[in-house]
Amino acid sequence: MMMQVQVPVGLQPGGQFQAMTPSGPVLATVPYGVNGGQFMTIQVPVMQAGMVPQPQMMVQQPQMMMMQQPQMMMQQPQMMAPQPMVMNQAAMSQQPAAPQQQPAAGPKRGTPGLLIWQVNVHPLGESCEGCCGRGASPVGQLVEKKGGAAPDALKDVISDAAFELIVEKLDKWQQQLPCQCVPCCEVLCFCPPCLPCYCCMRAQRSSWEESTTNDINEMLKRYNTEFKFEHEDCMKPHAKLVWS
Repeated sequence: MMMQVQVPVGLQPGGQFQAMTPSGPVLATVPYGVNGGQFMTIQVPVMQAGMVPQPQMMVQQPQMMMMQQPQMMMQQPQMMAPQPMVMNQAAMSQQPAAPQQQPAAGPKRGTPGLLIWQVNVHPLGESCEGCCGRGASPVGQLVEKKGGAAPDALKDVISDAAFELIVEKLDKWQQQLPCQCVPCCEVLCFCPPCLPCYCCMRAQRSSWEESTTNDINEMLKRYNTEFKFEHEDCMKPHAKLVWS
């Protein structure tokens, strides 16, 4: 038989007390989870005739309560991969055509060997312009304009800096034979005492022309042009620029 009894105040789980039952006092143990002042259930033995009630020790088993845990469900976002747009032939025909990229313009080119520009490098010029002053000769005029732009014939062919370097070399060419700056002085150089010295200077200038031509042409490779000296006669030495 089961019976509800009250736990004396002050007792804690594991404590013992005597509970009065119809079958007599029963020794009960306070179960876990029950404190003094609360009620607990004990089992009371059934008394038979002629039996003396004996104190019983009853241990109440604690009842475990199961709490339902809330289930949380999180919906994962779905990523949609972009699908390639397929256009039919009619729609594609209505789309404007993409402009074609033009290749970068390279150095200008011309017919190999074709003359681009030339100048008389003689200190007196072709018509003795330099008789009254070296600056009146064609090269002298270029030297006085040093730092200016290249002639119209060389526009879009070489840079202004490259043209300035060529003018510097032409100015040095005229300084190789100082006697040419004086009218008719070259004729006097053919006299027997002066002839060996004049021939030596001409040989030095020829060697200088060769090395200078190589230096200038190394620079002009990027412009597809070629520089050279030409001597038609003693009064018409020219510097020329041609397409390579």
